[in-house]
Amino acid sequence: MSELSEWVFESVLQYLKCPLWTTPIHNFLDEHCHLFDSEEQENKLEYTSTHNEFRALVDRLLTDFLQELGVSTEAFMEACTSGCNAELSEMVNEYIYALDDFPSFRALMEKKNVEMELDAMYEYAKYSNGAVAEDEEADEDERF
Repeated sequence: MSELSEWVFESVLQYLKCPLWTTPIHNFLDEHCHLFDSEEQENKLEYTSTHNEFRALVDRLLTDFLQELGVSTEAFMEACTSGCNAELSEMVNEYIYALDDFPSFRALMEKKNVEMELDAMYEYAKYSNGAVAEDEEADEDERF
């Protein structure tokens, strides 16, 4: 890998970890994942418009980042596809390839939807168990 590719590689890796990237991406996923039900077999029209919004967001974030660095799209793609770093390859596969590959995007959104549903169920169970424990303590206090 050339020195330029290595520098671009490290810059991309750091950018994909920083809040300038993660915050808008995660906010988008959080706001839109509820539309994607893993049990729904057909693709709804709103999936397409959501995918287009995601593409525009990622394109804007990457374009702004590359312009700020003064790096060409070709150098960026070379760094991403070099395969030298599994962590970068995983991040590229998860977000950047979801730009043009609708099945990858849908899988990403369904995964996020399931994660949020599990988090909600966990919090509900935690709250319910806490409320039950508080009620039992109150009952014990009344007995004595």
